[in-house]
Amino acid sequence: MEYLGRIDTQVKVRGYRIELTEIESVLSEAPDVAQAVVGTHEPEPGTVELVAYYTRRNADVRVDRDELRRRARERLPAYMVPAYFEELDAIPMLPSDKADRKSLPRRPPPAPPPPRTAASPPRTTPNACSPTRSPASCAWTACPPTATSSTTSARTRC
Repeated sequence: MEYLGRIDTQVKVRGYRIELTEIESVLSEAPDVAQAVVGTHEPEPGTVELVAYYTRRNADVRVDRDELRRRARERLPAYMVPAYFEELDAIPMLPSDKADRKSLPRRPPPAPPPPRTAASPPRTTPNACSPTRSPASCAWTACPPTATSSTTSARTRC
């Protein structure tokens, strides 16, 4: 017997079993939303987040994502509120007139963090320990004076 997965729309996120259609029904009740489909996204391996995809009821009226998020927070437990809200021109559909969840767009991975700037050079002392110095002299190297150091702490390691 080969297990091919669940045939319903139940997923497990952070230990909670979530029926995606419950979230979809809450989002579909928003006045400017024509259709809503909820899927999952894995921003990092082992981390699953919910993504809400929706379409506008009227092409001229913009759907406020913050309003959708507020509506979801009011009507759903916190673990069922989608982390992402994505507007689509059309929800991909199957011939059976159901949403094609496998054809929903995949969220791109988060942008990498900005490159580190060389704001300060690495902390080294001119007399740093090296293979040519004895371990005893390394242990007793005097630290440069700082606002918090005193003469009694001059023998501590930097």
